[in-house]
Amino acid sequence: GSLEAFHGGSAPVVLVDGDRAMINWIFDVTFKGGGRVTMDQVAVQQWQDGQIVSEKFYYDTAS
Repeated sequence: GSLEAFHGGSAPVVLVDGDRAMINWIFDVTFKGGGRVTMDQVAVQQWQDGQIVSEKFYYDTAS
C-alpha cells in the first residue's frame, strides 16, 4: 500500500443517534513518496445488531 507509517490518531467528535454514528477521525500519517500529513476524516456508520452494516468516509481535501 501507499501508507509508510502511522504516527497516531484521535476521534475528537463522536455523534450517535439510534443506529447511526458519525466519527471525526484525525490521523497523522506518512505516505510513501508523499511525506507526512494530517488527515481529517468523517466516518458515517449504520449499525444493526451490534455490527456496522454500512460505512461511508468523507475527507477534508482542502487542508
